[in-house]
Amino acid sequence: MHTLVKLLQEMKDFGKAVEYGEKLLSLSPDNSDFMLSQAENYYYLQCYESALPLYLKLQESHPAEIHVLARLSSIYEALYELSEGDNNESDIWAIESTNELIDSVVFTCSKMIKQDKGDQASKLLNGVLLIDSGNARANALFGYVLRENEEFEQAFHYLDKAVSQGFFDCLDILAEVIEESYGTPAFIYYLEKLSKKFPDDNVIKKYLGYFNYKNDSFHKAYEYFSAVVEDDDSDIVFRKYKALARYKSVDESKQWFDKNALVAAANELFTLFKLMPRDTEIAADLVRFYMNIGEIRKSYEVSCSLDKYISSHKENEWNKHFYYLALRDKDSFYKAYLCGRSLRFKSNFDSFKKRIWNGEPIAGKKVFLLREQGIGDELYFASNYQWLIEQGAIVKAYCRERLLVPFERLFPEISFIPMNEKNARTLKNMDASVLADADVIVLSGDLPALHYQAYGHALFNKDYYWVEHSLKKKWKRKLDSIIATDRPRVGIAWRSGLVYGSRATYYLSADEMAIVISKLPEVEFINCMYAECSEELDKIEKLTGRVVYNIDELDQRDDFENTAAMLSNLDLVLGAHIAPIILAEAVGTRTVIYGADYLPENGELVKESLNYPGTPHISLPVNNSAKRAQAIDGIVDSVRKLLNI
Repeated sequence: MHTLVKLLQEMKDFGKAVEYGEKLLSLSPDNSDFMLSQAENYYYLQCYESALPLYLKLQESHPAEIHVLARLSSIYEALYELSEGDNNESDIWAIESTNELIDSVVFTCSKMIKQDKGDQASKLLNGVLLIDSGNARANALFGYVLRENEEFEQAFHYLDKAVSQGFFDCLDILAEVIEESYGTPAFIYYLEKLSKKFPDDNVIKKYLGYFNYKNDSFHKAYEYFSAVVEDDDSDIVFRKYKALARYKSVDESKQWFDKNALVAAANELFTLFKLMPRDTEIAADLVRFYMNIGEIRKSYEVSCSLDKYISSHKENEWNKHFYYLALRDKDSFYKAYLCGRSLRFKSNFDSFKKRIWNGEPIAGKKVFLLREQGIGDELYFASNYQWLIEQGAIVKAYCRERLLVPFERLFPEISFIPMNEKNARTLKNMDASVLADADVIVLSGDLPALHYQAYGHALFNKDYYWVEHSLKKKWKRKLDSIIATDRPRVGIAWRSGLVYGSRATYYLSADEMAIVISKLPEVEFINCMYAECSEELDKIEKLTGRVVYNIDELDQRDDFENTAAMLSNLDLVLGAHIAPIILAEAVGTRTVIYGADYLPENGELVKESLNYPGTPHISLPVNNSAKRAQAIDGIVDSVRKLLNI
């Protein structure tokens, strides 16, 4: 009977062949020859739904049979309407179809995956790889399917095989697999190894540039982008990230920024912003550029121009908060600040964004408080920790290791978990189980804004850091032994430990600090900088002929309890809005603060601090030497007024 079926097939009488084929299968349902014969009958009759289960059964017993794979490929093409006309839109990596059966099967699989038929495609791909284990496109597609199924270890195996053969189209998928398991630095390490195998490949250089940029390694990113040998400007994404990397590498260099270098780096950003007026990343760096050169109004105008294309965009609203700060528009400032949550927490944000506190009742709930930003910010936000406690929640919180002792003393109701310096700023390596247990997540940087919205002022208790009486007396005796005069004692902290592009304009230079000291002969000055500044102190003393007392035995960086006690014995602390100033405010010592938030259109140099009512804040002009000299006089006048001298 099988011979008869074959004869009917040769005569192309597939209708009769089907009848005899059914009889054969009823006699021997697992016979592969009979099964293939009947599957072919249905195939030529275009009865694909009847042919499909037969071919699938044959594939189970003969997974590497190319004829069966080809037939299944053709059937899927017909059943899922994977027409040739849709090839360019339907495949994943633009795999070109050829007359080769294996390439044809792989091509079909790419279109099936695009239509969410990954499970069926993976069976075909498994067969292809049994025949040709080195098929780069098949490895890439199989890895893609495994990634979709969250089988990351297996996905890496197949994607790596594809990439190692030079099939770089799947690098994006491989990046997701590695980053999901090990983070961005691991993928950079992978790319660096790959670049040794393909040292001249521009694609790898671009990827190394982009992922170093993503990892905030802007100097490295620009080096890799600059190594790309490519004259074609059509790759707008490459142009964009090369320009952003160049700008940031200048902007965030660990030195006082060179305005001309910054302008040169920003020129390409202006060109790109005209080409990509909706791009929030370019807009954000142009905002930073104008901030750095003291043009706060223009930074605001960049954000407003983006509003024409993208209204109510969170990042763009956040960028406006600098302008509102300069205006002292508290309502707008705090609204804009809350829009920056995802920027402040970056990659961690999605894991807890649905549980973030917005000021609603939380009595009896389990709350986890996330610290953020620098040490000064953490001290500032802690002004509202008691307010959070009084909401009646059960509070756990992260804090920097060096703040654990004082915070446990000041806020015994909160269970603090210390984070080392490496992880604290970005909250890397957070304990997922601790966060998962919380009903509500509180972002510490939100507290001033939420308190302002509720009560009309930002801080619940600005001088919350009470110093133990015996420790305060100890430091009074110590200061009396160092400074023999009865003159007012003023601490100075003229800059942060981080002085680079976007922060450099916030501070006075050593030369400018010397001018302030020279104009206040009635005052004794104590260094409150915990960053290395010995050369600057020497310069200040030489320029002024004055002694700036430096308490070498006090670790002002890590020993907060003794530093707080020392600050509580000063008459005033002068400086930028950084950790020593914030700690001085927290212990109740008067301060004079300055920062680069000058708006030429309103001309105000001396304002009230946004954060601390009654505290003078002097705006430092950046590009106007005459106005800056007036601002320095404003600092001196504010000190005299507070000290009544």
